[in-house]
Amino acid sequence: MILVDTHIHAHPCFDIGNFLDAARIRMNAEIASADPLDRVLCLTEAHGQRFFRTMLAQREQTVAGTWRVRESPEPVSIRIENEAGHSLWFVAGRQIVASERLELLCLGHDADLPDRVHSLCELTERILAEGGLPVLPWGFGKWTGGRGRAVKNHLEREAVSGAFCLGDNGNRPSLWPEPAAFGIARARNIPVLPGSDPLPLASACEDAGRYGLRMDGRLPPESPWAHLRARLVRPDTSCAPYGRRESLLRFFWNQTRLRLGSSV
Repeated sequence: MILVDTHIHAHPCFDIGNFLDAARIRMNAEIASADPLDRVLCLTEAHGQRFFRTMLAQREQTVAGTWRVRESPEPVSIRIENEAGHSLWFVAGRQIVASERLELLCLGHDADLPDRVHSLCELTERILAEGGLPVLPWGFGKWTGGRGRAVKNHLEREAVSGAFCLGDNGNRPSLWPEPAAFGIARARNIPVLPGSDPLPLASACEDAGRYGLRMDGRLPPESPWAHLRARLVRPDTSCAPYGRRESLLRFFWNQTRLRLGSSV
């Protein structure tokens, strides 16, 4: 089985050992059998963040506790393994702000594209040209008003179907109604990829791996991201969300902490 968290931040305030341990534990909790499990965390690093590049530079070294970075023949993925033999795959990726003030994720490529320069359309085309997968993630208050109209217009572009995804978010309260954009996406065979999106709070490092998707099969160790990307964009791929989104109480508590500048 393959579990994929498609929206991961390794914020500077995180304890990396706790971050890695939490991801493994949360993903392990999602399977009730002893079947082999591939755990994948898709990084979505903001401008100036360099977790993937740092890990890549520490190949065959211990990085936190007993976690060690292993070689991978694929340049956009790395495998991190602990002494018990548990492993996590990390896929390179960026989070870029479009000129419409909407974030667009670039999965599978470590492109340094500037924020607030390119439109959603231009960014989507640039990411595809680089071999990445563009994902437009839900964000609190970001799919309303003028930005909401920009999301709808982008989804309805003829060229976007089959080469673009929406992103659901573990921070979206579980009791809230589904965004209308998800219905448009389904009607156009545009995948909606769930991810945890850990917040920049030290305690949120334990949210890594808590919300994502599951699919049958195993990853080829020589090309895990190429395998995943090909499956994710196919409308006939069978995958389902795993984990749970945020409770309404914790959602408002976290939003208050963010606005007060809390670091814990």
